Amino acid sequence: MGCLSCAGFVKEMGGATRLALKEPLSVTVEADCLAPESLAGRNMHEIAALPVEIGPDKANLGDVFTIEPGLTEDVILEGDLSRVNGIGRSMGHGRLTVLGNAGAHLGANMRGGEILVQGDAGEYAGAQATGGFIRIRGDAGGRAGALYPGRTKGVDGGSLLIEGRAGDELGAGMRRGLIAVRGDAGDFAGARMLGGTIFIFGKPGDQAGTGNRRGTIVVLGDYAGPPPSYVLSCTYSPTFLDCFYERFRQWEWDLPGGVESGPYRRFIGDKNVNGKGEILVFTKS
Repeated sequence: MGCLSCAGFVKEMGGATRLALKEPLSVTVEADCLAPESLAGRNMHEIAALPVEIGPDKANLGDVFTIEPGLTEDVILEGDLSRVNGIGRSMGHGRLTVLGNAGAHLGANMRGGEILVQGDAGEYAGAQATGGFIRIRGDAGGRAGALYPGRTKGVDGGSLLIEGRAGDELGAGMRRGLIAVRGDAGDFAGARMLGGTIFIFGKPGDQAGTGNRRGTIVVLGDYAGPPPSYVLSCTYSPTFLDCFYERFRQWEWDLPGGVESGPYRRFIGDKNVNGKGEILVFTKS
């Protein structure tokens, strides 16, 4: 999976298909068609005719965006799209850049490809993803990388990077993959994890790792400690984290001093579910 350097990434996309928001939105737009494969093989008129929902009404993509056709493997969306839901939903390939904020369900059920958001994203970003790479330059709403109600597992592959803060239930139900947030995370981060790895560079909220069965949560910021259903196992320097830190350097993330050499307190849990998950808490010297 590649490194999405912001300036270079956008610069090289001069031949991309561009869609610019015509005017600020006052209602929610459901636009699951905003993914490279939905635009592939279509001319400008066919792209403009793709169906969307504006509030309770049926409409076409051309009613919301002006369209500049180009390479459909590279798609650029311009404007404040915080009311546009479903951007990159079920995306399987290609590259998608949002030059602004994005709405809910960004990259939900994503299977492959790359998404870069220059602003914030709404709730359920990357929910139920099985692959791909999502990088959000701002904050993410609740249940990023989580599972939908009624489902038994959340993220099952790929990477989700959040450079700001994350809302509640980050990575809830996660099974595989990597989720990382540079800021603080809300309550119940990693709840009901089945596997995978979550990095929190800031401070987690309450009840992180509740119901965790086999997942790994790494806390690099200030943290009082996990719920009482976790047991301190040891204090050590986990060398397996080095491969993750190498990735973060490739993604141009600054690492807090000392994290590569440790030590970390290792807590095992959640004992309430006979879990064998872990929370690794970096201990500042």
